Amino acid sequence: MKERIKSIYLKMTILVAMILLIIVTVSYGVFLSKRVQSTDNEILSSCFNVTRTSESASITLTKTIPLSDEEGLNTVPYTFTLTNSCDLDAEYYVIISSTNGSFSNNYVKYKYNSDIVRTLGGVPANTSNIDSGYNDSRIIAGGVLNHGDSAEGNIRLWLSDNANYNEIASSTWSGQVKIISKARS
Repeated sequence: MKERIKSIYLKMTILVAMILLIIVTVSYGVFLSKRVQSTDNEILSSCFNVTRTSESASITLTKTIPLSDEEGLNTVPYTFTLTNSCDLDAEYYVIISSTNGSFSNNYVKYKYNSDIVRTLGGVPANTSNIDSGYNDSRIIAGGVLNHGDSAEGNIRLWLSDNANYNEIASSTWSGQVKIISKARS
């Protein structure tokens, strides 16, 4: 009798296992269906164009003397205009890179538009977008240009009044202003 009960339990267990296996197999087949696309994908793009118009000469500090912040703010600025002439909004970054052989950025002060006076060496270094011939790059500003908008930039650079004479004597600081823009997502 015990053997017969064991035999019934074994058959019932096998039957339940088989039913579960059938349910899982059918469910898998129902939920995993293969579909094939019959039409081509369409990818649409919009116009993206940010232009820069420079309105002044390049930036070089040659044969300059250390200036106080007040005197530095009276120097002639490097000016430019950015214009977003397309459909997409754009993020932009204003980057100043110094050339190889320039004296330390710790002695160069700047003011961008109405921002506060800063030391170029005090701005975190930018490790990407450094052109050949340049050894240091700093992002000094950034912003967003909506469709059709423009932004003006004014950068004043001067030699800090706390510059070490031994390090700057007979030296030049040369740099470039670079604008990087990308479509805003």
